[in-house]
Amino acid sequence: MRRDPRDETDLLPTPLRADPRPVSGLFQQVVVLARSVLLYDRMLDDCPRPLTAGPNTEVRQAIWERRELLRVQGLQGGSTLAERSAALTDHGRALAAEARRVLDGSAA
Repeated sequence: MRRDPRDETDLLPTPLRADPRPVSGLFQQVVVLARSVLLYDRMLDDCPRPLTAGPNTEVRQAIWERRELLRVQGLQGGSTLAERSAALTDHGRALAAEARRVLDGSAA
C-alpha cells in the first residue's frame, strides 16, 4: 500500500530538533533557517571590517561561524524536504525552492 505523501504521521529527522517531526515541521524549519541566514548576512554587512585583529574580528568570526552552521543545517533539511516535495502544495514547493536558493547562494 502506498502512503499518502501528506501523511503527518510520517516523521522525519530535522535540523533543529532531536525528535523527528512531520514534513510540515521540517518545512517550517527550512524556511526559518533560510531567513536566519539572510539576517546573519545583513549582520556581516553591517559589522565593520577591521584592518587589524581585535574584538571586531572576533565578532565577525562568531557571526560567520553561526551563519555557516545555520546554512548547513538548512541545506540538510532542504535535501530531506526535496525528497518529500509531493507532500507540499504548489505554493509550499515554491517557498521551499526559494529557501534552497537562499541557502545555496549564501556561501559568500
